[in-house]
Amino acid sequence: MMGHVRRLPVTLIVLAAVGCATAGPPVPPDAGSTTSASAPPAPSATETAWAAAVCGIDRALVEASRAPDRVGSGWREEPGAHRAEIVAVLTDVDTTLKSLQQQVAALTPAPFAGGDAVVRAYRDTIDPLQARIAGYASDAAVFPPDGIAAVFRLAAGELVSFTVGAPDLDDPAYARARRVATGCGGR
Repeated sequence: MMGHVRRLPVTLIVLAAVGCATAGPPVPPDAGSTTSASAPPAPSATETAWAAAVCGIDRALVEASRAPDRVGSGWREEPGAHRAEIVAVLTDVDTTLKSLQQQVAALTPAPFAGGDAVVRAYRDTIDPLQARIAGYASDAAVFPPDGIAAVFRLAAGELVSFTVGAPDLDDPAYARARRVATGCGGR
């Protein structure tokens, strides 16, 4: 990873050097002004909670994508014998996605510039995925064995191939909030 190098215009450096060389008493800084050397403000509780919620949703989506791995390997040869297991996994994923829908709904209004676009991207992904998984769970409960296998293959394919097309938030306050938010791994 390359570091970021900040280049200052030469005129600023020259002016700073000239300003230091001039005679006269130093001018005290204005009490109301901030300098570029000051630390950025700490994120608010709302900002930190929003970042933590997004990180939690991301973790839950990763776990949902791994859910098909919980079904025993024999389901391909004997899908009928694994019906209850398949239906239970798909129902569990459906329940998780319904919970995530509620969590995403609680993210508005976003405390960051561009945050509402992130919320829309999660909705655009989770809402149709939840509807399809609910349908697969219902179908797996009643289909004959070959149908159970086909439905589970479709569901597993959906769960490993969905993507959330959320834009990256360039808001520095968001980056600070993610660094301190629980579950974001300090990044």
